[in-house]
Amino acid sequence: MLKNMMITLILLCAYLSTMIVFKQFGLEDAFNLVLSSMLLGMTLKALVNQPVYLITVMLFLSVLFSVLQDLISIPIMISSVLFGHIAIHFLEVQKQKNLRAQRRPKDENREFLNE
Repeated sequence: MLKNMMITLILLCAYLSTMIVFKQFGLEDAFNLVLSSMLLGMTLKALVNQPVYLITVMLFLSVLFSVLQDLISIPIMISSVLFGHIAIHFLEVQKQKNLRAQRRPKDENREFLNE
């Protein structure tokens, strides 16, 4: 649990850092927010994979944006984080399906399956 909490805190710091770096590169604010949030959702799913940390991160960032009085960014950030999280989930499901398909024995009665 402590390991996941530390990973989540490091990812939050990396998220805020990427927003600053992307701003310095001249990306628009909305695109910067979407890209950084998707990366945060993807890395949270890949490294932590527990919904409690995802919800905690979204709540923390929502409070941060509301303190900064940037209320329009909150739904964009939440939807981008969830989209990144779900995208990794679908990729994992597709990988498992491909692994199961490779393990199936080939049917000798159907020639086109044996190719």
